[in-house]
Amino acid sequence: MLECMGDHPFGRFDALPKNGLEGFDVLRPFAGETATRARAAGPVQPPRDRRQTMSTSKAKAAGGVERPLSPHLFIYAPSWTMVMSVVHRGTGAALYFGTLLLAAWLIAAASGQAAYDKVAWLFGTWIGLLVLFGYTWALVCHLIGGIRFLIWDMILGFGPERRLLALGTWVLSGVFTILIWIVAYMVK
Repeated sequence: MLECMGDHPFGRFDALPKNGLEGFDVLRPFAGETATRARAAGPVQPPRDRRQTMSTSKAKAAGGVERPLSPHLFIYAPSWTMVMSVVHRGTGAALYFGTLLLAAWLIAAASGQAAYDKVAWLFGTWIGLLVLFGYTWALVCHLIGGIRFLIWDMILGFGPERRLLALGTWVLSGVFTILIWIVAYMVK
């Protein structure tokens, strides 16, 4: 296998294993104190039996090692960025179902006038309009949330403006959805 000496973007590799996994513990991805502590700890040992990987209650019942569970979302105070991240995931899931409505409309339009009239009637009811309004909002909110994530990917907007970006996603998605529907009714 290849040996590498020199700098790497993620640290310094002093020696790579030559014979498959043999000597894998000498792989040192980070230089300095972290690598020293990793070498002193030795190679990572797998659990002796399956019970050691279970949660605390299951392990205790099975007679295994009791370990604390990792904290979950409920210990964190909700922030606007957290809420909008969850909303972004929810709108992404909603767009899957809304796309089925779009496909039904396109199939009905391709099938003929009778099929199209049935789907147009269904979408013209108050419940159909409410679903279409929700689909429009989900599409716009997901788009603006994606732009917010793109801004964060460029390592921008992590200061005090982070909250403004999250709130702006919520406000702009509502405003743009209403504007889209106003324009759609003006054109109609």
